[in-house]
Amino acid sequence: MTAGLYRKRVFCADLSAGDAVEELFCIERVERRKIFVRGTVHAGDRLCAEAEGIFISIDRGKFIEMRGTDGVR
Repeated sequence: MTAGLYRKRVFCADLSAGDAVEELFCIERVERRKIFVRGTVHAGDRLCAEAEGIFISIDRGKFIEMRGTDGVR
């Protein structure tokens, strides 16, 4: 299970639905339960968007225990 915090910047407003884009994402580093991720979207040579995120890894059993039986805590 993961929780995330994201930040993104979009540069290309002139993309059309049929434009081919390339998405590149990578894990930059891992610090204990924190997973730092960065990604970009390119249309040809143009950088259209970039994003970074921090994901927190949560043990599935602990997550279910925290939620309780009704899904709310």
